[in-house]
Amino acid sequence: MLKVENISYRYNKKLKPVIENMSFELHENEIIGITGGSGAGKSTAVHCILGLLKPEKGRVLFKDVPVQILKREKKLHTCIQLVMQNPENSFNPNKTLSYSLNEIRHFMPVRPEKKLFEKKIIENMNDLQLDSSLLNRYPEEVSGGQLQRFSILRALLLEPAIIIFDESTSMLDTSVQAKIIRLLLDIKEKNNLAYIFISHDLEMLSLIADKFVYL
Repeated sequence: MLKVENISYRYNKKLKPVIENMSFELHENEIIGITGGSGAGKSTAVHCILGLLKPEKGRVLFKDVPVQILKREKKLHTCIQLVMQNPENSFNPNKTLSYSLNEIRHFMPVRPEKKLFEKKIIENMNDLQLDSSLLNRYPEEVSGGQLQRFSILRALLLEPAIIIFDESTSMLDTSVQAKIIRLLLDIKEKNNLAYIFISHDLEMLSLIADKFVYL
């Protein structure tokens, strides 16, 4: 489904590559863990996968189509979604969570009816163990763990085939982190998703990943 073929990237031609000859394949219902020390190129790898950076060598393909083409055609966001470390960056602090989630309709290839989309929001909230009463709150009015689950919900609503989690639970308490990981594994099985986990936490990755990429 996703092929990363011998990609290399450097920010300056005078410097050594941040990532060099990185390759892996990600299949349906599979989890890949990408790990490495600080400055090893984990975030750079994510940016290449998302088409935000163009590798100087190699290519990234989603179902045999270069991600750069999908991004240019504004289709990539419905194929691959990113859940970031800081969920605050995913939401407008001046809008309710309900408003922010409903805005996603405008970015879908076929805009669903509002009532059907709101039903879908509730169904996904149930999967993430989020109470519907939270929808009328602002981002600052929910806990960090709840807001991270709303960030995951936001990604799920676009029905991607792949979700990338870039240190997405590292800022949370261990118990909250474990709860979210369990929920994500259940959602993966239910929706036949594939995940990429970017993390320095080898212990966590060893419990969930089918294979690893070390940077």
